[in-house]
Amino acid sequence: MELTHRWRDHNLTRLELVVAWLIIVVIIGAFIRSMLVIFTRAERTMVNTTINNINTALKYRTAIAVMRGDTKFLAALAQQNPFTFVQNQQALKLTPGKNRLNDLSAGFSVYYTPPSNYLGELDDPDPATLKAGNWYFDKSDKTLNYLVNNGEYFHGDLGKIPRIKLKVIVNYNDLNGNNHFDPGIDEFKSISLRSIGKYSWTE
Repeated sequence: MELTHRWRDHNLTRLELVVAWLIIVVIIGAFIRSMLVIFTRAERTMVNTTINNINTALKYRTAIAVMRGDTKFLAALAQQNPFTFVQNQQALKLTPGKNRLNDLSAGFSVYYTPPSNYLGELDDPDPATLKAGNWYFDKSDKTLNYLVNNGEYFHGDLGKIPRIKLKVIVNYNDLNGNNHFDPGIDEFKSISLRSIGKYSWTE
């Protein structure tokens, strides 16, 4: 109470004034850090949710292709923009009396749509020229990229620009040993969206 009264009367000593300002700065710094942590957590959740949604859509499309024995389609998925093939999911139904799934003959149902911060398909862009917090598909190497907005708590190995690079990868047994998935020859196992390079979020 005495310090408060003296503050109002401008009777603080120089040392007390310095200590008071240091306390204020520490409080402001702690508040800013807590806000950055909150924003980072929200961004991390958004990125992880998007990746999970794409992988769910991939499993959906893969299941249909496997049932049909369409291995060429599975190979083609690895070359497509994930945001393109996940937004036009055909509706399915279980055919009565048959243990298989058939496409509904009428219409499409939207399974997942690209987020509002998706820039579209770009051809080998310079990440430094793009706004952080956005997704884009790089046509040059067939990768889906996210430019991290809250880079203070992000660590990656793709250069100075904090970025996540993802690619649809086919997991298979390379029966002919040519390090390439050959539909109808190699044994297909699974397909998923995976990170190219390592990254992590810390707090």
